Amino acid sequence: MRKYVYCFLSSILVFLCSATCQAQDTALLMVHFGTTYDETRAKTIDALLKLRSEGIKKVKIQPTYIIDGIEMDRLRQDVQQVRPFFDSIWESTPLLYTVEDAEKVCKVLVTSAWKA
Repeated sequence: MRKYVYCFLSSILVFLCSATCQAQDTALLMVHFGTTYDETRAKTIDALLKLRSEGIKKVKIQPTYIIDGIEMDRLRQDVQQVRPFFDSIWESTPLLYTVEDAEKVCKVLVTSAWKA
Protein backbone atom coordinates (compact mmCIF):
# COMPACT_ATOMS: atom_id res chain seq x y z
CA MET A 1 0.00 0.00 0.00
CA ARG A 2 2.83 2.41 0.86
CA LYS A 3 4.27 1.83 -2.61
CA TYR A 4 1.07 3.05 -4.24
CA VAL A 5 0.84 6.07 -1.95
CA TYR A 6 4.44 6.96 -2.79
CA CYS A 7 3.77 6.64 -6.53
CA PHE A 8 0.62 8.75 -6.23
CA LEU A 9 2.39 11.48 -4.25
CA SER A 10 5.32 11.45 -6.67
CA SER A 11 2.91 11.88 -9.59
CA ILE A 12 1.22 14.82 -7.91
CA LEU A 13 4.60 16.43 -7.15
CA VAL A 14 5.72 16.07 -10.77
CA PHE A 15 2.40 17.49 -11.97
CA LEU A 16 2.61 20.50 -9.63
CA CYS A 17 6.25 21.17 -10.48
CA SER A 18 5.50 20.87 -14.18
CA ALA A 19 2.57 23.25 -13.97
CA THR A 20 4.63 25.79 -12.04
CA CYS A 21 7.60 25.43 -14.36
CA GLN A 22 5.55 25.68 -17.55
CA ALA A 23 4.26 29.09 -16.51
CA GLN A 24 7.87 30.27 -16.31
CA ASP A 25 9.05 28.79 -19.64
CA THR A 26 10.78 26.05 -17.66
CA ALA A 27 10.29 22.31 -17.95
CA LEU A 28 10.93 19.59 -15.40
CA LEU A 29 12.25 16.50 -17.16
CA MET A 30 12.23 13.18 -15.29
CA VAL A 31 14.90 10.87 -16.71
CA HIS A 32 14.76 7.09 -16.28
CA PHE A 33 16.84 4.09 -17.29
CA GLY A 34 17.48 3.68 -21.00
CA THR A 35 19.91 6.39 -22.12
CA THR A 36 22.76 3.92 -22.71
CA TYR A 37 20.88 2.59 -25.73
CA ASP A 38 21.57 4.60 -28.91
CA GLU A 39 17.94 4.54 -30.09
CA THR A 40 16.65 5.79 -26.73
CA ARG A 41 19.33 8.49 -26.51
CA ALA A 42 18.36 9.77 -29.96
CA LYS A 43 14.75 10.03 -28.79
CA THR A 44 15.93 11.81 -25.63
CA ILE A 45 17.77 14.47 -27.61
CA ASP A 46 14.77 14.80 -29.96
CA ALA A 47 12.52 15.24 -26.87
CA LEU A 48 14.80 17.98 -25.51
CA LEU A 49 14.81 19.82 -28.82
CA LYS A 50 11.01 19.46 -28.98
CA LEU A 51 10.81 21.31 -25.65
CA ARG A 52 12.81 24.16 -27.15
CA SER A 53 10.52 24.30 -30.18
CA GLU A 54 7.60 24.64 -27.76
CA GLY A 55 9.14 27.77 -26.21
CA ILE A 56 10.86 26.17 -23.23
CA LYS A 57 14.05 28.09 -22.40
CA LYS A 58 15.07 26.43 -19.14
CA VAL A 59 15.16 22.72 -18.30
CA LYS A 60 15.55 21.09 -14.90
CA ILE A 61 16.49 17.43 -15.17
CA GLN A 62 15.75 15.02 -12.32
CA PRO A 63 17.23 11.56 -12.88
CA THR A 64 15.72 8.56 -11.12
CA TYR A 65 19.09 6.81 -11.07
CA ILE A 66 20.34 5.34 -7.80
CA ILE A 67 24.09 5.79 -8.37
CA ASP A 68 26.29 8.04 -10.50
CA GLY A 69 27.31 5.60 -13.23
CA ILE A 70 27.32 5.20 -17.00
CA GLU A 71 23.66 6.25 -17.34
CA MET A 72 24.42 9.58 -15.69
CA ASP A 73 27.56 10.04 -17.81
CA ARG A 74 25.55 9.50 -20.98
CA LEU A 75 22.86 11.89 -19.77
CA ARG A 76 25.51 14.56 -19.20
CA GLN A 77 26.87 13.99 -22.73
CA ASP A 78 23.39 14.38 -24.22
CA VAL A 79 22.76 17.54 -22.23
CA GLN A 80 26.04 19.02 -23.49
CA GLN A 81 24.87 18.51 -27.09
CA VAL A 82 21.69 20.55 -26.60
CA ARG A 83 22.94 23.07 -24.03
CA PRO A 84 23.47 25.82 -26.68
CA PHE A 85 19.76 25.76 -27.52
CA PHE A 86 18.58 26.67 -23.99
CA ASP A 87 19.14 29.56 -21.61
CA SER A 88 19.91 27.06 -18.87
CA ILE A 89 19.87 23.34 -18.21
CA TRP A 90 20.29 22.09 -14.65
CA GLU A 91 20.85 18.43 -13.80
CA SER A 92 20.22 17.03 -10.35
CA THR A 93 22.32 14.20 -8.94
CA PRO A 94 21.37 10.54 -8.46
CA LEU A 95 19.95 9.40 -5.11
CA LEU A 96 23.23 8.00 -3.75
CA TYR A 97 25.64 10.63 -5.06
CA THR A 98 27.64 11.18 -1.86
CA VAL A 99 28.49 9.16 1.22
CA GLU A 100 26.18 11.44 3.17
CA ASP A 101 23.34 10.59 0.79
CA ALA A 102 23.90 6.87 1.39
CA GLU A 103 23.96 7.40 5.16
CA LYS A 104 20.67 9.31 5.07
CA VAL A 105 18.98 6.61 2.97
CA CYS A 106 20.29 3.88 5.30
CA LYS A 107 18.94 5.77 8.30
CA VAL A 108 15.49 6.08 6.69
CA LEU A 109 15.45 2.38 5.77
CA VAL A 110 16.50 1.26 9.25
CA THR A 111 13.94 3.57 10.87
CA SER A 112 11.20 2.32 8.54
CA ALA A 113 12.10 -1.32 9.21
CA TRP A 114 11.75 -0.84 12.97
CA LYS A 115 8.33 0.76 12.55
CA ALA A 116 6.96 -2.00 10.30
